[in-house]
Amino acid sequence: MAEAVIVAAGRSPIGRAGKGSLVDFRPDDLGALILRQVLAKVPQLDPRDVEDVICGCGLPGGESGFNLGRAISILAGVDGPGTTISRYCSSSLQTTRMAFHAIRAGEGEVFASVGVETVSRYGNGTSDPPDARNPRLLPGNPEGFPDLYLPMGMTAENVAERENITREEMDQFAARSQSRAVRETPAHSTMGRLRSSSCPTSGPASWESPHWPGSWRPRWRRWNRSTWALVRFRPPRRCSGPPA
Repeated sequence: MAEAVIVAAGRSPIGRAGKGSLVDFRPDDLGALILRQVLAKVPQLDPRDVEDVICGCGLPGGESGFNLGRAISILAGVDGPGTTISRYCSSSLQTTRMAFHAIRAGEGEVFASVGVETVSRYGNGTSDPPDARNPRLLPGNPEGFPDLYLPMGMTAENVAERENITREEMDQFAARSQSRAVRETPAHSTMGRLRSSSCPTSGPASWESPHWPGSWRPRWRRWNRSTWALVRFRPPRRCSGPPA
């Protein structure tokens, strides 16, 4: 049975929603831009030897529709098969699992595991219209079905309750994680590691981001974030109905 390994990886910088450096990128263009740069890290590999581009997308509609994986495959120069997987926030993780399984099963030797989400491009924060929801799966439905449309904040609350994680513990974890991410002094190489995995977001003038062309630097950092600042944020309101 063949062993599966990751030979190259990369990602875009993280931009702010609605007004960040990536708001002008279509999801298929952005995904293809990063995939091309990752493939370039393995010059001995012909992109056409990639068996399949498996793309994870939590909300695969609108510009993220039309089989996003296949679109990225074409735009990245692979021009092979492509598929799109949705498991919400675990979508791209699922594509890595699928690529691993395919290699172990002998279906091929090279697969591209991709993940793209461009929420800033959605008019109301989602690619799915609200009236498309099944009323039988809404909160408090009479049949006792789980709330399929539970927001992520409520999901976090349910997980914390199930695992007996306190708000104080999570605030401490969040503050520590944030402080590690913003360190850029010579004595700390965290940002160096982040930079080594980031791909510059520059491309043809017709679709290059005008706000931040060619930059790897993220815009999500908060330099003075601390636990005392986090306690001011109110948790999401509890919804009725069992969790999905």
